[in-house]
Amino acid sequence: MALLEQGVAVALASDPSARRLAALTDEYVRLGLVSPPCPLTLTGSPVDEELYIHFLRHVNEPSQNSASPYGFGTILVDAPCSGLGTMSRYPEIRLRRAPEDCAALVQLQQAILDAAWVRLLPGGRLVYITCTANPAENGEQVQAVRARHDDASLVQEYEGGDWELFGEYFYGAMLRKG
Repeated sequence: MALLEQGVAVALASDPSARRLAALTDEYVRLGLVSPPCPLTLTGSPVDEELYIHFLRHVNEPSQNSASPYGFGTILVDAPCSGLGTMSRYPEIRLRRAPEDCAALVQLQQAILDAAWVRLLPGGRLVYITCTANPAENGEQVQAVRARHDDASLVQEYEGGDWELFGEYFYGAMLRKG
């Protein structure tokens, strides 16, 4: 919705949370925005991660999205993460996160990034962002994408620094395909 507010055309938006997806319609109306042409509805709580990854891999097949049978020029992955960069707002997060939670998130992020990479057009950009200070979910994840895909190059990376706002930590990287 932030992209739409800035006038950026959004062809598709998805989320592994059925609750957040259900709330999107009301938010679009509240903000006076036009909703994406391909709304996604997933049911179940929590959403099956395999279903989400399957969706990402197959979303742009001609039978699913006639706008482009080949892929997307830009993909933004606001990855599900441990949220350890938001402790100033949610100090209890440190009590809710265990090391095995982070390990599972790293695997999910890897699957999402690989599924998105398949749908990225040659020359396209993949923007990856998190709100965690965990290196395994940030720079190490981006390095791993580059190791798995020889056509991936790092364009830009932001870690802490200018992204530290109000005591919070954000990470972002832009990769180019080809």
